[in-house]
Formats: sequence, structure tokens, C-alpha cells
Amino acid sequence: MREPIPTISHWVHSFHGSMKHFAQTCLLVGLLMAAIPATAQSAAIRGLVTDPSGASVREVQITLTNENTGVVWHAKSNGSGLYSLSGVLPGRYTLVAEAPGFARFAENAITVETAQNLTLDAKLRVGSAKESVTVNGSGIQVNTTDAAVSTVVDQQFVENIPLNGRSLQSLISSVPGVAYVPAGVGSTLGGGLTVNGQRTEGNYYTLDGVSISAGGTLNRAMRLGR
Repeated sequence: MREPIPTISHWVHSFHGSMKHFAQTCLLVGLLMAAIPATAQSAAIRGLVTDPSGASVREVQITLTNENTGVVWHAKSNGSGLYSLSGVLPGRYTLVAEAPGFARFAENAITVETAQNLTLDAKLRVGSAKESVTVNGSGIQVNTTDAAVSTVVDQQFVENIPLNGRSLQSLISSVPGVAYVPAGVGSTLGGGLTVNGQRTEGNYYTLDGVSISAGGTLNRAMRLGR
């Protein structure tokens, strides 16, 4: 017996089913891509809360507030007096630590950079909750969490430095320890960047979590927007 010939209604039904599946796939991919920039740019803040004798203080309420947007992160110190905040976006913040029997501790003007691991300890003073101890955190933040070496190029730096064609490669070359290595004869990828003497093939570049690498070199077509 011959197989039945598909009718028009059969093809329409199949078409709608395929389009529905395609739309669901696109939605899932879109949600995943939207989550990449926040993960790639976020920082982590941790610290130790102590009393005047240097002993750790547990159950201290930690509040981190973005001074520009008002977005708030919350944490509480554990049994060892340690607290941790993750997923913190770059910006300017105020950190507040509060506990019964101690004066309110506040540190303002804290600058959090992209992908930074920042340590902010809080030293509480005995007193009432109506009292407050405020510290200005606008000084240079030193990474004491790990051995990572990094350089943050902020917006002011980008706007003021003369860049040839506003190329990302020219910008990266201005960072200490970075040198441009010209391409060899017959190369189709162009030159690469060496960081503190490592091979150019060891580099991996991302922009908002998305790869912009081309065989270990930076895609030279990338340009900085104003």
C-alpha cells in the first residue's frame, strides 16, 4: 500500500509546531545570554567583624548600598565573624555593620571595580545603636584575598588617553606589563599581546562575558564606543 500523501493541514500543523519549538529555544538562549554580563562583571566582598578587643562578632547585620542607584545587598556574619557578599556590580558603595550592644559602623565612598575580590573588615565599638562610627573608604583598595594581579581601566582613563582609532588593542597595550608582539611573516591573524612575558596564545578575551578572541589574539575589529 502507498503511504498517504500529507495534507495541507498536516503541513500547517507541523510548521506551527516547529515555530513554537524555535521560539522556545530562542527565549532560552536569550535568557542565558542576558545573564552572562552580570556574572562576568560582578565582584565579591568579604570581611571580618571584630570588637575592640579583636574578638570576632557573630550575627552582625551587614548592609551594602549602592550610593548612585540605591540597590542594597544584605549579609550576616557567621560564627567566626566572617561575612560574604557576591554578585556585587561595579559602583560606589556604603557598607554598614550593626549589632546589639555596639555603635553603628559605616564605611562610605567604597569603589567596587569589575570582577574585584575586595576585603572590608569592620571594627565595632561598644556603644548604643544611636551612636555611629563612619569611615571614609575612598582610598586605594588592596586585594588581600588572592594572588591575582589586575588593572582596572575606568571611564575617565578611556576618555582622556589618546587612542589610535579607539582600538581595544591600543588600550590594553597601555596597561603595565603588556607588550605588543608583531605578526610573523605569513600570519593571517595579526600581532598579539604578551602579558608579563607569557605566550600570546595564552590570552583569552571576553567582552561582557562573550568571547572576542581569535586564536589567542584580540579581534582588532573591536572599537570603543563613546
